[in-house]
Amino acid sequence: MEIRTRSFDEVLPSIAYIAEGIEGEVLFQLSVDAHDRVCDVECLASRRQPKNTIPLLLLLERVVQVGARAAIYVSKGSGPAEELAECDVDFTRRLIEAGRVCDIEVRDHYIVERGGYVSLRATTDLWEDLPVG
Repeated sequence: MEIRTRSFDEVLPSIAYIAEGIEGEVLFQLSVDAHDRVCDVECLASRRQPKNTIPLLLLLERVVQVGARAAIYVSKGSGPAEELAECDVDFTRRLIEAGRVCDIEVRDHYIVERGGYVSLRATTDLWEDLPVG
């Protein structure tokens, strides 16, 4: 499946399926262009390095390099599927803050578990609680 130039809603099921099949930590960064199309996909996977140790400004640099103004993240959950792990919420909070420093909108972070996924934007108040600018 060609991912570039597709809408995020078209891409999400495939990304979630791939993420679920990877052993260890996995984080997908999808850069989104001005037309709300996925214009670049980065995948970071590790059996030893947790996603919350990734240098966020370095991660966001790729979004800037491809000329995108927004990013969406997809990763495996760090805890039981029934509840959000605090480290996933904290990682997302730090992503949003770093995105604001780089003038990149972090649109959402989806957590993948057991054949499904959950949007942190829909299930948390992170985007409303963090000050803008």
